[in-house]
Amino acid sequence: MVACARKRKRRVTKRKVKMTLPPSSNNYSNVTTGLQMLRDSTFPAGPIALDCEMVGVGVNRESALARATIVAYDGTVLYDVICKPCGVITDYRTRYSGIRPADMARAIPFSAVQDEVKQIVKDRIIVGHALKHDFKVLNLIHPEELIRDTSTAPYAKTRALINGNATNVPLRRLAYILLGVQIQMGEHNSVEDAQANMEIYKLVEKEWEAGINQSVRKRGVREN
Repeated sequence: MVACARKRKRRVTKRKVKMTLPPSSNNYSNVTTGLQMLRDSTFPAGPIALDCEMVGVGVNRESALARATIVAYDGTVLYDVICKPCGVITDYRTRYSGIRPADMARAIPFSAVQDEVKQIVKDRIIVGHALKHDFKVLNLIHPEELIRDTSTAPYAKTRALINGNATNVPLRRLAYILLGVQIQMGEHNSVEDAQANMEIYKLVEKEWEAGINQSVRKRGVREN
């Protein structure tokens, strides 16, 4: 009688991540250096990661932008501001957003934040998780070929031994499996989330970009 061979468990690669959270009670930093870098033509090359925090406005507590964060490929914070929504805030969602009423004293009007984010992300690859929500509150349209969403693309999920077609896989789960770090244990932090997203992207960047290039080539063949 031949014994069945035991399946060897595939090892999941973990990456040590050094988070560079700004020192404050809610980890908010008010950084706009990315704008100056654009003006000085010193903006770092490579993809950027975007993450937003939302609050509820109006009677129906509809999601509105309250904080926008952009980090560079190396995790450096390029932009991190509190945003004053257009509507009346009826739910700060502090448990998840980390936003409190006192934060609005230093908030920047939505129109200014929207314009500044558009300047920074223009023609750049954006890395994020469930970016459709971030784009919605920013009222931002970005070219599909420049979007790297860890919630929809299969690469990070497959590396984490999760079905690539699985939906609603939390960022905190990917971060724990792939990076060995725990995030979103309490209030969410957009700097932490953006940095984790970038590290996840870097783990699978090679195959992700190869897959996109292959899709572009196939599309070109069909069009010809």
